[in-house]
Amino acid sequence: MIHCHPPRAAARSLAVLSMLPIVLDTCAIAGNARWRLDPVAGGYAVLALLALLALTVACERSPEPWARSTQPVESGTSAAAAYNATLDGATVQFDAVAPIEQQADSIPDSSVQPDGPRMTDGTQDVVGSTGDGQVADTAQIVDTTTDTGSIADTPADTALPSDASAWPAGTLQVVSAFSPDGKNIKLRFNKPLDPKSVGAASDFTLLENSQPKAGAIISAQVGADPLFLALNLAPTLAINPALTYVAQAKNLKAFDGQGLDPTKNKAAVKRTAYVHILWHHHQPTYLDPIADQLTSPWVRKHSMKSYYDMASILQGYPDVHLSINLTPVLLNQLIPYYLDRIGEKDLAGKELYVDLKNNSIDEAKFMAKWKGKTDPWIDLLLEDTPEPKVATPKQIGLLYADPWSCVSTSPVLMNRFAAYAALRDKNPATLTKEDLAALKIWFEIAWMDPDFLLGKVKLPTGDTVDLTDVILASAPSNATFTLKMPAGLDEGGRIAWYEKLANRLVAEQYKIMKAVIPIHTVLHYDADLHTGQIEIATTPFYHPILPLVQNTELMGAGQPFDPKPEPAYSFPSDAGAQVKRAMQYMEAALGFKPRGMWPGEGSVAEEVIQHFANAGVLWVATDQQVMEKSGLSPGGSPVGPFCVDTDSKKPGEAGDGQGRLGVFFRNTNMSNDIGFKYQGLTGKEATDDLVANVQAQAPKFGAPDRVITLILDGENAWETFSKEHDGKGFFHTLYQRLEQLQQAGEVISVTGSEYILGNPKRNVPAHPLEGLPQLEPLFAGSWIGGTFGIWIGESEENQAWNYLLQTRQDLAKSGLVQPDPLKPSPVNKKSLEGETWYAFDEVYAAEGSDWFWWYGGDMTSPSNDDSPFDANFRLHLAGVYSHMNAALKLQGKSEIAMPVFKPIIQANPQAPQAPLEPPPVLDGSFVPNESEWSAKGGFFFDSDTAGAQANPDDWMATIFYGFGKFGSKSGLFLAVQHNFDLSSANNAGLGIYLSHKKILNAGTGQVQEDPATTKDRMGGPLGFKAKGAARELWVALGGGKATAEWRKWQTGATTWPALAAGPFGGVVAGPTKGGKLLEIFVPYEDLGIAATDPLEMQLIFAQGPKTLDTAPAVDAKMLVEDPTTAIFVTFVCDARGPKAGNPPLNLYGDLCNLPAPDGKGIVYIAGNDPKLGMKAKWVPNKVALRDDGKEGDEKAGDGLWSLVLPFPKGSNLKYKYTSGKPENEGQWGCTEEFPLTERALDITKDPAKKKVKVTDIFADRPTPSGTPGPKTVVVLE
Repeated sequence: MIHCHPPRAAARSLAVLSMLPIVLDTCAIAGNARWRLDPVAGGYAVLALLALLALTVACERSPEPWARSTQPVESGTSAAAAYNATLDGATVQFDAVAPIEQQADSIPDSSVQPDGPRMTDGTQDVVGSTGDGQVADTAQIVDTTTDTGSIADTPADTALPSDASAWPAGTLQVVSAFSPDGKNIKLRFNKPLDPKSVGAASDFTLLENSQPKAGAIISAQVGADPLFLALNLAPTLAINPALTYVAQAKNLKAFDGQGLDPTKNKAAVKRTAYVHILWHHHQPTYLDPIADQLTSPWVRKHSMKSYYDMASILQGYPDVHLSINLTPVLLNQLIPYYLDRIGEKDLAGKELYVDLKNNSIDEAKFMAKWKGKTDPWIDLLLEDTPEPKVATPKQIGLLYADPWSCVSTSPVLMNRFAAYAALRDKNPATLTKEDLAALKIWFEIAWMDPDFLLGKVKLPTGDTVDLTDVILASAPSNATFTLKMPAGLDEGGRIAWYEKLANRLVAEQYKIMKAVIPIHTVLHYDADLHTGQIEIATTPFYHPILPLVQNTELMGAGQPFDPKPEPAYSFPSDAGAQVKRAMQYMEAALGFKPRGMWPGEGSVAEEVIQHFANAGVLWVATDQQVMEKSGLSPGGSPVGPFCVDTDSKKPGEAGDGQGRLGVFFRNTNMSNDIGFKYQGLTGKEATDDLVANVQAQAPKFGAPDRVITLILDGENAWETFSKEHDGKGFFHTLYQRLEQLQQAGEVISVTGSEYILGNPKRNVPAHPLEGLPQLEPLFAGSWIGGTFGIWIGESEENQAWNYLLQTRQDLAKSGLVQPDPLKPSPVNKKSLEGETWYAFDEVYAAEGSDWFWWYGGDMTSPSNDDSPFDANFRLHLAGVYSHMNAALKLQGKSEIAMPVFKPIIQANPQAPQAPLEPPPVLDGSFVPNESEWSAKGGFFFDSDTAGAQANPDDWMATIFYGFGKFGSKSGLFLAVQHNFDLSSANNAGLGIYLSHKKILNAGTGQVQEDPATTKDRMGGPLGFKAKGAARELWVALGGGKATAEWRKWQTGATTWPALAAGPFGGVVAGPTKGGKLLEIFVPYEDLGIAATDPLEMQLIFAQGPKTLDTAPAVDAKMLVEDPTTAIFVTFVCDARGPKAGNPPLNLYGDLCNLPAPDGKGIVYIAGNDPKLGMKAKWVPNKVALRDDGKEGDEKAGDGLWSLVLPFPKGSNLKYKYTSGKPENEGQWGCTEEFPLTERALDITKDPAKKKVKVTDIFADRPTPSGTPGPKTVVVLE
């Protein structure tokens, strides 16, 4: 049987049919155009069609890229099948391209400029942008011998449309020119070329800097694909890469007889571009080491939705190569907690609980052994759904009340399941048992890849998943879904049906999870044999910020004004163990050792290169921002890779090449576009944009090779792709396009090792490390801002590093020998070797980056509650002591006591909302309840209990405060709620420490400050931002009474008690008998300040000579901000939309009220500060910007909305914009610029700066959440 490429064959057959009146039908489906016959043509047309179909049938057809299923499909309609377009059963496709302006390469390294936040000192951003992150190259190359047509480098127009209906009805045009090998040039045309029109070599000219190069082209011919024409070059031709070359043609015709447009007859010649895509798959360790259970379902959920499919989809596109990064910490949860427990086997290798034939699980046997040992939602599925009235708090939390619950699903994704969305929106008080049963089902189904919902899927393990008997899809792809519940069931029958389905889903999901590793090994790219498609890279074991494990002092280069943990955390042996252990683990799990690494958060430094090199790593990857901070190509586009080594040469000196390592630099903007910009686009639109930007990065003719590296999470972005379910259309279209470009030689997708070592089977030359440009030294930074600011530098983060240091020092003091990281875990966990191994394993887990991510104000989880991460971090510290002491006991040594690691993250505070009018009743009790304080006042929490058992030193619980009048005096109100009975306390006291700074002249900054100290009365530290505490209110407790003593600090004083107590004009009320509350009023006259003067406060509770509790635990509470040290921030939100080259305002969702002048809406800002409308949670549509030319707004009605606010230096602001009306206060729906994402602004601590202007673009979505928008511009003055 003849084997040929059918679309190519069909295209060639058009040479026979070109005189017939065949025209394009505009009907096309996702990459395939239908042909129709002009009815006037009559019988000739029929004969022509028969000839075309005969040729197609004569070929042994391999499925087209868009026709290949991501998994073999036996029955039903697969998702991939929806990408077919057919005509009477025959598939016809042409690789069509749209006409564009020909391209020149006058800006070879900056066609794609970084368009993230540009930090300048009083200067405006002057980079010319085309509005989508591209910099227009307006240089013209003029060929004076033929015409004066300009050749503009317009990368946004270089896209390959995926349907033939995009071919123009007009003239033939040159689209691009590239040289895959330096021996010939390929011209790409906008429509198929008539081979008969290709004449002598004299019809083609190679222009060198606009001048004809005589004898350069010796012949020309059309290849198998008539969209391309090959120009063969003279063997003696010398190419100067510093010059620009343009290929020009004449006298050509298309199949339809149209001639070549003389103004569109040339293009700048470029080389083949290589693209390295890396999808990063990672989940932090969710293990509760005490309960031996995962505390979240996300490892399982992402396995269903992404980890399997992101690899399996490549089966349909064998010419596409890429890298996937699998982290050990991810697999180390997937394997032992799901595969080994749900899939536990007998001696014959048969699953004990899962019936793979009947798709069910033996609930009784499984739950008897493994209840509470996988994740709580597995138990929820396998246990009967509770009646709402008797559901336990834990069950209610799992179902809908907790931050992680059965409604923790993206709204974009949930809206594909109408019944699920209805349950989410239902009043929880009205939920029935049937609702709860349905809710747990929908949570599972919504988190499955759509292919599993659309048809039968064969897995590489031999298992199949087929849910078509219970799930009804509205369409073959991009569908919405309902359940096929049998008709006529009563409520009990419906609940029973849900329970049976819940059992089945555990079995079905087990099959998918079991196939995650096999699909990666099946498609594994072997760099020695040059087989496979996917290179598996990995990450140091527990995903640490490796440079900070090496030494936290490495933060200093990128964060010169941030406080450092004292003393430094520095354990190079741990850093090396994290790398080596990852390599050992992955080799054991996969059967081969990875060659590449994406270090945790792309974090690298010169000091950690040794650990990668010593472990046999060939390449690592990080971000473009690290490249720029290392002194390379500031403002340019990252191409590479570069070579780094372990020598100690100084900057600017060439190294000796010892311990070489390749470094790929992530293209920041292009990678971010995938995760955020493309969420609101169709697959074709996104692919057009991405491919255009890749092509724009192609090297000039004669220049060295380039590889464009694109890296982002392969698991999180797709659920918010609104146009196509789970981003499926984007992947199919992108991979199809890459196959087309690979076949032409224009763009070649590669893995990291494939690019360095070469692959002769795909004509990829080797790029050995010794031949790469060397980078010395490598800057210490990450992929987020090129610094480590997300994980270190804030008080919460530094406190966590201090906890970790104390634990690690105790482990070192124990004398236990650090295990060999290349050896697996011991079989006997309870042996000395086993307990030692697990003690170090727990400290490695605590070194993971994910805990530090959530500490501090710079990151907040979508639930606005980071406490689960804090609790898990401290559980790992407890695990270190548990295993360490078990090992010491086996040695007959004394145990090392575990310190009390108090919670670092407190519940959300509230700032005062208004003056306390009327004032609270000061009587030592809440009347009628705490609302007399909380309704208008502020409060913050101070929980120091680390576990279920109360900490006996955790005296203070909640501090309420506010301002107002008490009688004739104005001042500060305080209510300190304690955990224990104050009336029974003896020889104890509450110390309240307050700052003093009186503003004499706000305009000049003149102030008066009293003497102050940084110590409390017991000599403990006080964390004031100002000079320290200038006042102490000591409330002595004993005999059921409270006695107030007021002191002012004096110059030369040594301790507070040594100072004489002065008169106190305020009030102290309480405690009542058995009471836990003290209520206090402190007049401004005693404080020596006015209401507008800055004020800080910190409290201690002491007994005898010992401080038992401090609130807040680390830094003093800023009650009134200091305007003399504040920095004024001007927020500017550009809400002009597409008319200014910006994204559509409604890109990520409907806006009910567009801002003026397009509508009657107002632009608002909501964020994590009271000035931004923060209460206990963010409040949208409360704080308005203005566009009236007043109070900081430069011009009325220009669509640039403004707001000026003061903030303390060093503040970490999180915010987003909404468009609404005053009546929309509190409403996110139909008003927010994008869901599930927030902007960030880290206000400088530089004392020389006084103002910040941040210009954002509405709907310019940040990546990741908690960072500035890609086009945000920040100006410092």
